[in-house]
Amino acid sequence: MRIRLVRWAIVVCLGILVAMAVVAGLGSRTSTLRQLVVETLADRLDSEVELGAFSVDTFPRVHVTGAGLVIRHKNRRDVPPLVTIDSFTVDGGLFGLISRPRRFRTVTVTGLRVNIPPGGFKKDHAHDTPEDKPDGPGAIVVDELIADNAALILVPRRVNLHEFTDLQD
Repeated sequence: MRIRLVRWAIVVCLGILVAMAVVAGLGSRTSTLRQLVVETLADRLDSEVELGAFSVDTFPRVHVTGAGLVIRHKNRRDVPPLVTIDSFTVDGGLFGLISRPRRFRTVTVTGLRVNIPPGGFKKDHAHDTPEDKPDGPGAIVVDELIADNAALILVPRRVNLHEFTDLQD
C-alpha cells in the first residue's frame, strides 16, 4: 500500500514538473506568439496589422501586454487607420487559454481609436470560414472589457484627410 502511495506521489510530482515546463516554454516564445497574433489579425480582418511591443507571461496566470497596435485597410496608407490602440493587457487563466472558445477574464485597452469609414464596414459573408462562427476554433470570449481614453470616430464622406489627422491628435 505504501509503495502505491509513493508511486502516485512521484507521478503527480512529475506531472506538475512537466506542466511547469510547458508553461515556461510558452512564455519563452513571445516573438513567435507576437508574429502569430499579427498574422492572425491580418488574415481575419483582411487588413495590414502593426504591433509594437508584445509580451506574454503564462505563470501563474496568462498575462499578455502590448502597445502600438495599428490596423489599416490593405494598401491604404492615405487614409486613417481603422483601429489604433496605444496599449493593452489581457488577463486570464491557463484553462481559458486552451479551451474552446478561448476565455479571458479581463481585457484593458488604453488609447483605443476606432475610425468608421463612410458607409461603415462591409463584409462579404460568402467567404465566411469556420473560424468566423461564435464557437469556432478562433472564437474568444472576454468577461470584462475596459477601455480608457477611447474614441469612436465616424469619418464623413467628404473630409480633408490632413484636417482629419489633426483632429485625432
